[in-house]
Amino acid sequence: MKPLKRAAVLAALALGLWAPRASFAQDAAAASARNPGLDFYMKALLLENQGDSEGALKAYRAALALNPNSPYLLRQAAREALNSNDAGEANAWARRAVAVDSSDAKSCLLLGQVAWSAGEKDAALAAFGKTLELNPASADAAFSKAEIIAVNSPSRALRFLEKFLKRNPAEAAAVRYERAKIEIMAGDLDRARGDLESAASMDPELDTLEGRYALAQAYEVKTDTPAALAQYRVIMEQAGPSAPLLDHMGDLLLEENDGREARARFLAAHELAPSDAEADDYLAAEAESRGDFSAAAALISSSAALGQDPALSLRLSYDLTQMDRTPAAVKVLARAHALWPDNVEVSYFLALGRLDLGQNAKAEALLRAVVKARPDFRDARYQLASLLESENRMAESEKEFDALLARDPNDAAALNYLGYSLADRGLELAKAESLASRAVKLDPNNGAYVDSLGWAYFKEGRSTQAVSELSRAVSLIPDDETIWMHLGDAYAQEGDWPASWKALMRSASLAAPKFSGDARARPARRRLLAAQLGPLYLKYLAAAQGGLERVSGLCAVRGKVMGRTFSFTGLISFRGPGDLDLEWMGPLFTPMADLRLDGRGLAVSAGALEAGGLAHAAVKAAAGAALGLLRGYLSGAIYAQSRVRYVKPWFFKPRLEGPDWTLILGRGGLFVSEVRSPHWPGVILKLRRFSFQNRRALPQEFVFSGRGFTMRISLTQAHARFSPLSAAALVP
Repeated sequence: MKPLKRAAVLAALALGLWAPRASFAQDAAAASARNPGLDFYMKALLLENQGDSEGALKAYRAALALNPNSPYLLRQAAREALNSNDAGEANAWARRAVAVDSSDAKSCLLLGQVAWSAGEKDAALAAFGKTLELNPASADAAFSKAEIIAVNSPSRALRFLEKFLKRNPAEAAAVRYERAKIEIMAGDLDRARGDLESAASMDPELDTLEGRYALAQAYEVKTDTPAALAQYRVIMEQAGPSAPLLDHMGDLLLEENDGREARARFLAAHELAPSDAEADDYLAAEAESRGDFSAAAALISSSAALGQDPALSLRLSYDLTQMDRTPAAVKVLARAHALWPDNVEVSYFLALGRLDLGQNAKAEALLRAVVKARPDFRDARYQLASLLESENRMAESEKEFDALLARDPNDAAALNYLGYSLADRGLELAKAESLASRAVKLDPNNGAYVDSLGWAYFKEGRSTQAVSELSRAVSLIPDDETIWMHLGDAYAQEGDWPASWKALMRSASLAAPKFSGDARARPARRRLLAAQLGPLYLKYLAAAQGGLERVSGLCAVRGKVMGRTFSFTGLISFRGPGDLDLEWMGPLFTPMADLRLDGRGLAVSAGALEAGGLAHAAVKAAAGAALGLLRGYLSGAIYAQSRVRYVKPWFFKPRLEGPDWTLILGRGGLFVSEVRSPHWPGVILKLRRFSFQNRRALPQEFVFSGRGFTMRISLTQAHARFSPLSAAALVP
């Protein structure tokens, strides 16, 4: 229990409710008998101290029943009625206080405050005016009256304050503060700022947060963001930083396009309150924009709003998915679904996550629930139809696609998906062709749609139309293995075996990162003569493995010349069509030796090699052979031969033999694995460790062997650039 304030005891003495004695231990009952309202007044004070406004008001009523004409009790009862939000009773007590003693300025002031709180402006103005008549120095009455006047006439209110100031110069600081509040209301912000600063210089206690906030918000209304920020900086100096204030300043700085400073504010807010939702939201979005999904996920996970806003769970699941943490993303969505089971967005994305994890049954149940709740949720129905198709439940899938098309007959993706699915199974081919044709009309340059139409023609046995559409499809999407396979099958249906073989080989090469071997093209190859295969292979290999314009970067070089080993870090540089350079790099990447092959021939700067005990002539011979073969491969000269023939020995890899180059085929016959040339007899270039860039094969190791030398060049940090590849490189 809180002790009674000394002021309350003094008030009781003044009222005559408490007769002080020499000792507080004397007979209290006698005092109560002489002053019957004392017990109730003291009880009211106790209850007021305990925060029990209703109980205190009840005690004041009892005290007033015994002392009905006490202005002090009447005012106390009126204030407690206001605290209890009982404006009617407060007004009644205040009016009685004025009636008891109309010359009591305190009672008149209270009546004005009660009337104003009840919205009775005229009565409030009259009461405040009366207060000032009784007490011209009453700042509370003057300032309250000025605020009421300012609602309709700020200029009149300011004049009133000037008059009050002349009569009461000691109130200069407070008048300036009140004047600033009215100037803010009137939109005169520069003058308001001056008055606030003047008031604060006179009385530092008047430099209040309330005034600064009001001024800052007024500047925001006038869209003077720099001025508003200046006030918020002062507030932060006075009160210290807080997460809400820092967040708000961050938002304003973003409006000013000051992203760097805004980020600093949000970071500070996050440091003060790691779960601050607004700061975490901004910082997470900023991390997502720069691709740092790990940081974004950590920020969203710490946000206090995560369990309150389903959109945050969706964002967190997206960030986790970008980090290849699909199981964790699904757990987040599952928790969100438990919190918001009726949120269709959460259910939909949880279904997609279940699909990614192969949990088709759970995904189907979710998608069906979403479609039932929201029949117009297009993507959910589309995913449901796709799922059913992937499980070969075509009747059910077709029903869902038909529902999509009934709602939107121009849904090109749905038209294409259903059309291709039917055609690929040889079902309802007339419908399949119609659906695919409608999709193509809606989006003529969509290669996937054109492929579906061509495939429908193929299934109907209309090979000429199939070849026409599928040729156009590969020209639109030249790196799709499935479309090339469809085109190869369509050429085979027409009996054009050379074109079929090239298309099927291209399909196999595009699938090479996942599969190896030319099995899908062998039936077509068996129908071709060896004389036909040679030129066809060169054209295919140029598309699958050639087209290099530039290769540059670090490499590791090691080998042996005339019995002496060497090993160094090199810098390789090839610029088409024929400039090839290999530098030997010493400590701190200092050039030590240089092997250069260009249009003028081979140049060897071999001082460092000779210092290592290697004969210059031997080095030059080995380098000439190695770089000659390597340049032939990188430049694509190996594919530009004429009169090349295809040879398939019984126990050896197939090869292409020409007047300038012999190419040994490896990796299931899909790529060149060795290069030889009669210009450098006995020297072999082997290609190892293929990587795939721009859908073309690039070796990462070049291994050379010849009389008296071996050398291996391993690309470590090299970059390659290929020329653009079009379908015309393979399509007749």
